[in-house]
Amino acid sequence: MQLKVDHNLKIEKMNKLFIFLLLMMVNAVEAKTVYVASTGDNSDGSTWAKALTSIPNNSSSAVAAGDSVFVKAGTYSLSQSTAGWACLATKADVNYLGGFAGNEANSAQRVKSDLDGNGIIEPWEFSNTTVLNLTA
Repeated sequence: MQLKVDHNLKIEKMNKLFIFLLLMMVNAVEAKTVYVASTGDNSDGSTWAKALTSIPNNSSSAVAAGDSVFVKAGTYSLSQSTAGWACLATKADVNYLGGFAGNEANSAQRVKSDLDGNGIIEPWEFSNTTVLNLTA
């Protein structure tokens, strides 16, 4: 017994797969990195030189779902208050990362060191410390 393959059905499935993959690539291309540094010019956050000077919150149009926010070492004050507590209201599906020296192109380039002196360099021990100063 020989199975007959419907070539039109096969082409239709391949077309659907191609369109799905194309849409996935378009969505991935839209994601961007937004840079934050106290030394930036506060223009658009597209580079370290053009970095925003404060961390964008959930009402900011500077970030969208899928974006990453790279925050240069330093102290950043957060004064948004919710029920008496200082907080950073983050946007859904945005990655906020600190520990940058201000010259990295990706998060894997952040330098780590044994900050607590226990002989182990843990995944969170970045040499360039980013501090959030919570003020009500």
